Amino acid sequence: MTPLRRRVVSGSAVPSKTGFSITQINRQIPPHAHTPMYVWHKYWSRKTWNAVQEYVKAYCPPGGIVFDPFSGSGVTALEALKAGRKAIASDLMPVATEILRLTVKPVNLAKLQERGRVSFTDMWEAISLEFPNSLTSDSTSIKEALVSYARPVAGGEWMLKPQYGKGQIRRAHTRMIALLAEIGKKNGHKIWVGRREQSDAVSEAFPSRSGTLRDYVTVKNIASLEKIHRVEDVEFMDLLWVKDGAVAAAFEVESTTQMTEALKRGSSLDPSVPKFLLLPQDRQDQLRRKLESPLFQNAFANEGWRPVFFEALEEAFSDKKWHGDISTLVDQKVKKAVDRGSGDQGELFAREEMAEFAP
Repeated sequence: MTPLRRRVVSGSAVPSKTGFSITQINRQIPPHAHTPMYVWHKYWSRKTWNAVQEYVKAYCPPGGIVFDPFSGSGVTALEALKAGRKAIASDLMPVATEILRLTVKPVNLAKLQERGRVSFTDMWEAISLEFPNSLTSDSTSIKEALVSYARPVAGGEWMLKPQYGKGQIRRAHTRMIALLAEIGKKNGHKIWVGRREQSDAVSEAFPSRSGTLRDYVTVKNIASLEKIHRVEDVEFMDLLWVKDGAVAAAFEVESTTQMTEALKRGSSLDPSVPKFLLLPQDRQDQLRRKLESPLFQNAFANEGWRPVFFEALEEAFSDKKWHGDISTLVDQKVKKAVDRGSGDQGELFAREEMAEFAP
């Protein structure tokens, strides 16, 4: 490829063919607070987004390509996409690229929750209007979301399944954490409940009880525990069992937590710690599709993650003969779903998938 020739005029480099002016930035850029796009995860080394945005606009023409070979959670790629550029991002950390991929996924379930009843065209238009800088919405992903989270009704429309309501999802999440805390206590473990969940009402799990999930917490100083590499990540895991001053098992409940975020937090624990991802049985196909990604599959296996279905935990908890060994429930399915007050669940995607990833 012939190098692009430039001529310098008053400190600006101007490509001779496109006429795009590259103006050098010789000033400080005051940092802005991170937006929700960047704070749904806690991946480290997050760069100041507005400074990155200014550099993208100054040094890459509209429609140009920004390549970030050390992308981390993808601030550079995301700001490039927002500015109307294309982006290629890669990183050695599988969790990093998975976070970026999910950040640019469509908000299909969120749209269904907002409207309750939609047509395919409604979904397409809603996503396209909300994210005008994105590529055209992927019709396959929208149809997949409708089939997973809704049921067809008259007039070619789709109605959200009752179990996908935000209230049902919240109750299921709290219920699973409470069951795990009860089981852990019975087996002689000390308990840690994630900081975000500690204020959740126990009545969401056991209607006749009062108090919050904080009442289960018996670990006073999580930073003192062994087998933790980054306490600022681990303290937000949904639940920990603790024995003899060390983390004995870790749990993430896939209701409000995205699978990739769970893996990221789990990577801050020693790989020897057993880790369990709890999810509804009807979500097994979504987990299977994720495991088809070599990046996700490697992180899942190398960090010692194993799946446990909500229904299996409910059934075991109600069985007085069950001895409380959570490993016996791994990948176990029940023929008849137990009424857990939640039903199916779906991932809450945040953005239209519009970035390219280098292998």
